[in-house]
Amino acid sequence: MDSNMNSKDNSKKKKENNFWYYFIKITGAIPSLLWARQKIYRISDGRLIKNQKFEGRVLIYSNHCSYTDPWLLNCVFWYRHVYFLAATELFSNWFSKWFFTTVKCIPVDRANFSMATFHTVTDRLKNNGAVLIFPEGQINRDETTPASFKTGAVLMASSANAPLLPVYIVKRKWYNRHIVLIGDPIDLKEKFGGLMSKDSLNEASEYIRQKETELQEFYKNNIAR
Repeated sequence: MDSNMNSKDNSKKKKENNFWYYFIKITGAIPSLLWARQKIYRISDGRLIKNQKFEGRVLIYSNHCSYTDPWLLNCVFWYRHVYFLAATELFSNWFSKWFFTTVKCIPVDRANFSMATFHTVTDRLKNNGAVLIFPEGQINRDETTPASFKTGAVLMASSANAPLLPVYIVKRKWYNRHIVLIGDPIDLKEKFGGLMSKDSLNEASEYIRQKETELQEFYKNNIAR
């Protein structure tokens, strides 16, 4: 009896949280889309193809060039409930903690990555969720190339058996139309096998970084000119 009551309480709490999440998402949809006016390019095998929706478990990773990147990518993947990793500093006061918790952000300590964050992300993925991470770990204002990637993205995707989806955001002025490139999903198990060693984690991290660099080069060579 107590177990059933606890289950109902948890379910009710979850619904209340989802209400505020969708309230914020819906009320912010029109101004967000008007601001972003995103142009999405879907790249497969070095060529442009028709854009598609990505369903099921997926770990989306992207370069990080602005504080507005999460907002922009929420517009790009408007059809999904995307969980974003957010720095613990953003949960520093009651309002920001309420807001970021309500929109289902996952706190991450950039200096000391915790197992709590790891398990939260992998649980979301195993339940066919979409999680977004910035593997550079911080905003990178260097437009020439993405910074080195931390291995956390590869480790979590591998543990949850989830594909990694490379995304490249073109850095532009705030008043320009935003441009985003999306590559092919990466199956780590197919590429690197099962259990990954420290060396293979580093190799895989460099591999997914290279895939993002290829999107950057495609933009420069085929779209920007």
